[in-house]
Amino acid sequence: MKKITFLSILIFAIASCKKETPTTYTSGCDAMYDIRSKPYHGFQDETVFVNCSFDSREGFPAEPYVYTNLCCNEVSPYEFCCGKENTKTKIFQIGVYDFCENKFRILPANNVAATDWGKKNWILLKGTSGIWKIKSNGDSLTLLSSKYSRPPAKWNISGTKYAYSDGKYIYIADENGKDEKTVDAYTDSWIWKDNDNILYTLSNPLDGSDIMLYNIPTATKKMLANVATGAHLTSIDRKNNVLYFDSIEGIKKMNLQTNVVANVGKTIYLSNAPNYMNNKIIYQRMQIDKMTNGKQCQYKYRQHIAIMNPDGTDERQVLIPE
Repeated sequence: MKKITFLSILIFAIASCKKETPTTYTSGCDAMYDIRSKPYHGFQDETVFVNCSFDSREGFPAEPYVYTNLCCNEVSPYEFCCGKENTKTKIFQIGVYDFCENKFRILPANNVAATDWGKKNWILLKGTSGIWKIKSNGDSLTLLSSKYSRPPAKWNISGTKYAYSDGKYIYIADENGKDEKTVDAYTDSWIWKDNDNILYTLSNPLDGSDIMLYNIPTATKKMLANVATGAHLTSIDRKNNVLYFDSIEGIKKMNLQTNVVANVGKTIYLSNAPNYMNNKIIYQRMQIDKMTNGKQCQYKYRQHIAIMNPDGTDERQVLIPE
């Protein structure tokens, strides 16, 4: 069995997701969140890593597929995009899952990962060859830029511009890939608060990460809160003005009116990439367990797309068809 390092399987996806025209669903689709998922149980022994350094951990897949690179559609709240990797063949595909139809539609794009779903129904893709976009039905795969975006690229609220980064600056481009503006912000994570403001993280030399606000028209910056190291800003509940993010301490939320930070019931790093969708949190969930060979720092793992309530209760595994 091929060895997979712990670092290679902790893939954080950043997402803020919208679609131009919401798909029409019946009210019964809300029930599909439970019908198309099952409660988690067992196989979550977090003590596996006791006395194991980060570099000494070795993970081996326990199921045929692992799921990564989550990208949700908030406007039609029963769809999300994610990556699906065959753990034996290593074939990686991206697709769209629909809770109501219980279908996983494979998108015709290779060697890329989905990063964001825009309001005009374009899904941004990140690959070593550059930044791409594709319609959610698989049409019109288009290269936007040959530049590599170190963190995932993201659409603005209206889907008319996107932002990407080389790790030193944030660049804003129009929907066709033409650069328009450079933001002087060193960051590994950001999200559009609205069309004029970007939230981003900045490593604090004294402690953790700072969540910053950058106003594009005035080119001004403001520190909003200090949070745990490794914060990744992933989603905003725009109705209630709440930011969701993950860090080494697990899934968190921040009230954007008061800047107060709170836990979302998950305080472990095995849960990440939280996306607010229709009063649910869709996120990536890893489960780990000890190997039977007795080697202390080896473990087996499962990696799913999961769903829970905004307070962290009723955690469930989404049953994506194989």
